Amino acid sequence: MSRVGEVVTPRFDEATREFAFSTGCLSTSSATRPVHLSILTGLYPFEHGVLAQQDQHVRAGAPRLLAQMQEAGHDVAILSEAP
Repeated sequence: MSRVGEVVTPRFDEATREFAFSTGCLSTSSATRPVHLSILTGLYPFEHGVLAQQDQHVRAGAPRLLAQMQEAGHDVAILSEAP
């Protein structure tokens, strides 16, 4: 039973039943592209070279974790709305 003013989200609750949530997360940037690159390389934006949403070029030598996982035989992908 929900309290007055509490939002009831049964579909979200079911979809996220086995998720782990944290209130202590930090982002490497406020722009999406640098954050995605940080997730995929394990580096901070100043290390991988993508500092803003419009930046397109990753520094040479930055690890490509997705490619490395695929080469190791894992079926992985990342999806985005951005072209």
